[in-house]
Amino acid sequence: MAKADRWLLLGILIWAVSFPSLASGAAPCPPNVFHFDAAKSRISGSIPYAVIGQYVCVFQRYEGELRFDFNAPQNAAVALSIDAASGHSGFLKLDQLARSRLLMDAKKYPRIIFKSLRIAPAAGKSQYHVWGELTLHGVTRSVDFPFEIESSGRREAGSGFLLRGVWRINRKDYNIIWHPSFDKAGIVVGDILTVDWEITAR
Repeated sequence: MAKADRWLLLGILIWAVSFPSLASGAAPCPPNVFHFDAAKSRISGSIPYAVIGQYVCVFQRYEGELRFDFNAPQNAAVALSIDAASGHSGFLKLDQLARSRLLMDAKKYPRIIFKSLRIAPAAGKSQYHVWGELTLHGVTRSVDFPFEIESSGRREAGSGFLLRGVWRINRKDYNIIWHPSFDKAGIVVGDILTVDWEITAR
């Protein structure tokens, strides 16, 4: 046996002894990671606004991922980051107001970030409940909500997941207050901000 071959065989033996579970194939596979497909997804935010009834904007720029283990769905995790300045409603002046220092202050706080801490299966097929942290307007708070994860098959077969969820949060919990005196009863701008997301992850 050539000297180089002996060194190669010795290295393989050391690796097998040091990491027996890897050598035997017994180690579990890491969770699959599925990235959000923005072209086939939609995230929108809405809030009551006295001038037009309901202000609804669709966010154009965001990214995120779903980590999902087919053998242990309770170990799933989801992360989402939204460009706060990318919301468009069709009302240019209102969009500018929403991004301004009076409300979102998108220049100072450019990202809306959600990270799950725990996900548990709920009653019903594809139903889950998620607990996590939402960072908005420089404030991070705990949130929880029900959501769905639907799949038509495994990723290796060319399919992915469809995620649906809704956040309903009080904007004042995140210090989004447009006027210290007049913004008291949520009459002009409502207090409850609703974020609907329907995301395809592949």
